Amino acid sequence: MTFFNSIFLGVLVLVLVLEGAGIKFGREIALYLIIFLPALFLASHRKREFLIPKRITFLFGIFLLVSCLSVFYSKDSSLSIKYLLIYFSVFLTFLYVYNEREFVQKWLVKLIFALSFFYALYSIFILTRAGSLLTPNTGYQFVFSKFNSHNHLGDFLILPLTTCFYLFWRKSRVNLFLISLVTIFLLPYFLFSYSRSAYLSLSLTLALMFFMFVKEKVINFSLAPTLLLIFTLVTACLFFFSVSQNSSRVPVFDKVYQVLTNQNSLLYKSSGGGRFGYLQEGWLSLKETPLQGVGPGNFVYASKKFEPEPKTWTETAHNIFVDIFVENGIFAGVVFLAIIGLIAKKSEKNLYFYLGLGLLLNFQTDYTYRIYSLFLLFFVLLGSAYTEENLLKLSFGKFIRRFRK
Repeated sequence: MTFFNSIFLGVLVLVLVLEGAGIKFGREIALYLIIFLPALFLASHRKREFLIPKRITFLFGIFLLVSCLSVFYSKDSSLSIKYLLIYFSVFLTFLYVYNEREFVQKWLVKLIFALSFFYALYSIFILTRAGSLLTPNTGYQFVFSKFNSHNHLGDFLILPLTTCFYLFWRKSRVNLFLISLVTIFLLPYFLFSYSRSAYLSLSLTLALMFFMFVKEKVINFSLAPTLLLIFTLVTACLFFFSVSQNSSRVPVFDKVYQVLTNQNSLLYKSSGGGRFGYLQEGWLSLKETPLQGVGPGNFVYASKKFEPEPKTWTETAHNIFVDIFVENGIFAGVVFLAIIGLIAKKSEKNLYFYLGLGLLLNFQTDYTYRIYSLFLLFFVLLGSAYTEENLLKLSFGKFIRRFRK
């Protein structure tokens, strides 16, 4: 492990712990650490060549350029500059991981499991200290249900649970008993997070992964993983339909709902969670400012302007693509779609691809992409899976020397 790789790992851990645990000022510190990462990338390659995948770099360059233009029309330029720096930083982190893939893949899964256990145990600790100074005061973390509706711990646990089933199904040398114990330990935290986005994302990810393994004829069937899979999907489905009220309820869902709301202080949740209203607000804003958008990170202004009912505004559309289109404009939205499409097409269908897919699916129905550390981790996973033949070799040291001449 080189010096810079050690620093990179340390910064990533700090970002995920400080913001993920909801520590006071942790989100602000995590932001500064993420913005610091490009300097680490430049410093680590000042004396050696690094590889630049041309296609994805070209597309992301266009995205950043168009996003820069939208900053000039932003409702809140300081907020837009912040998100522009985040976009720039996560992409350079993507390049760093692309160049240091062998190192990153050695510890990334271990880090995900370590953080999952940490978040799970810390969430119990927070519950026993409710109202203390340790209780997070923001919804952008993984250990506490800020609004008594759902806990984003379930959204993070998509990663370790997907990993467990990946190891179950792939014909690899793993301790099935140990992986089963890990799955059984994490599953209650996942279910009692009450996150419908997490239930849906994990179910779709496992379904797609299962289909691909069967298609490639590499799946390994055994009794314990099959029973765990059935139990996971059935209970996730049960909770999915039980944590919100419907006008026409199935008796079993109604009974589970009553238990959850009466014993766990789960607040009333509508079927759509207000997301259709967010889409309408985004559409009206996009029609008004289609090219420049309202500025990166500024969906809240579109929501306040076009909210159908008073005091129902939201900071995000709970959909990453809608946010990009509304905030950065149509052209930037199309380019961002192309970036994700290219990554999906060119990536190796390995564990890191499915983990990135799980987060991407989660980003379609929840605002978890606004958690800086999870957005950063998303690009770390993408960098661990992406491959490209069109490469450019660069050296910052040589570039600087030529520039001085």
